[in-house]
Amino acid sequence: MKAVTGNTYPVKDKIKALGGQWDKDRKLWLVPDDKFQEAEAAVRSAAAQKELSKEDIIAIAVRNRGGTPGICSSCGAVCRKPYDECWDCREERDMGY
Repeated sequence: MKAVTGNTYPVKDKIKALGGQWDKDRKLWLVPDDKFQEAEAAVRSAAAQKELSKEDIIAIAVRNRGGTPGICSSCGAVCRKPYDECWDCREERDMGY
């Protein structure tokens, strides 16, 4: 058995499917020798993926609604990125106008 280290949490299910066993004392995965290369590749590919920030998630939601981040969808004014509603339009919406 060989130890797989790094950020294994995103691919823990894949490592488990490869026959990996979690060593809670050493806090690492042990995988069979013949599956080690595949497990290492899975960890490397997970590390290459960028985690999205809160602003990225909001901008994606704005684009999915058909809006443009940084441009108010109601009045067309420039607003704070990644949002698509300026402060004035938000206040009016909250007040029921």
